[in-house]
Amino acid sequence: MITVLADKDLYRITDFIPPSVDLSLYDSGSLDNIPEGTDALLLRTVTKCTPTQFPSLPKSLSFVGTASAGTDHVDKKFLYENDITFKNSAGCNARSVAEYIAVSLLLWADNYNHKLQNYSVGIIGAGHTGSAVQAILAPFDVQTVTYDPPKEKREESFSSASLDDVLACDILTFHTPLTRQNESEHPTLHWLNKEKLQGQKFALIINAARGGIIDEQALIEAHNNKRVSSYILDVWEDEPNFSDATARRAFIKTPHIAGYSIQAKECATKMMINAMIDHFSLKHDNLVTDVSNQPVEDSPSTFWSLSDALTYYHPIEDYKTRLMMLIGRSKNEKCEGFNAIRTGHPLRNELHCLPVAQGIKEKFPVLKKLFN
Repeated sequence: MITVLADKDLYRITDFIPPSVDLSLYDSGSLDNIPEGTDALLLRTVTKCTPTQFPSLPKSLSFVGTASAGTDHVDKKFLYENDITFKNSAGCNARSVAEYIAVSLLLWADNYNHKLQNYSVGIIGAGHTGSAVQAILAPFDVQTVTYDPPKEKREESFSSASLDDVLACDILTFHTPLTRQNESEHPTLHWLNKEKLQGQKFALIINAARGGIIDEQALIEAHNNKRVSSYILDVWEDEPNFSDATARRAFIKTPHIAGYSIQAKECATKMMINAMIDHFSLKHDNLVTDVSNQPVEDSPSTFWSLSDALTYYHPIEDYKTRLMMLIGRSKNEKCEGFNAIRTGHPLRNELHCLPVAQGIKEKFPVLKKLFN
């Protein structure tokens, strides 16, 4: 029997873990060492797996998994040097993030009375999520430009737009990992900086990838100078201790929840556990696999605007309101509140899983394109 140490807030971890495993749960805020005898460690992004966090690792540890697409909270070189296999859940929340981007764009356009088809969207990063964003925007007749030089090098069939072409777009949305100079030939830390913003004019900037991809000081300066008209942030530099100044100016501000759906969380947990099962050559026991969609009753008479309908089906406005309440709080209150929203707010269903009355779709035809 293997011993597994897992974050207690991993979605349905006790449902999906094999019964043959000795499972112990930990609180992400209090894990400062990994007990001897632990064979596998299962994480969320709030726990850093680095030499600083864990100066010594138990010799028994041979597998670390994270229920997330992102990996910047894990020092992969550190694990490799200790002969530990690492797996993430790449692509688990691609659809959920794509829906967040689409809803954000529609809310922005509705609020400012813009027509989306009049704007070009530059997608930085063409992996699972960037590709999902491109796919979800296709029915809206929005011109998209995809920029991903590393993918162009990896895949002969993919051709990346030039830097000049993507920076010429009206809107930028980011879907890359966070990498630093010593980690990648194409580092993304502060990819959007003062230099790239200089001389450009953007209608909207969106970051739902990782905090730090955008230099927030440069973003604020560009916003003050009218080079960036609006911006939407789901991720933040130094989160959960986000910048009050950055948050106040954001059109939409949310606490790193773009990928928080029932379907994405279930997928992430399953991918991580399946990788662990394969690593230890365990049996794929019959695990619980059902997803209980939250029923939503349509109320056509209450939807006076497209924004009303969108925020009824997607909790983006609720997340925004909750985050705004943390602005001006102390660092501890802000960090605790940020994490509490992420773990305490009920997960949403992805839009393609929700029933929408025909009357709603007829009143707001754009929803036919989104709820597919």
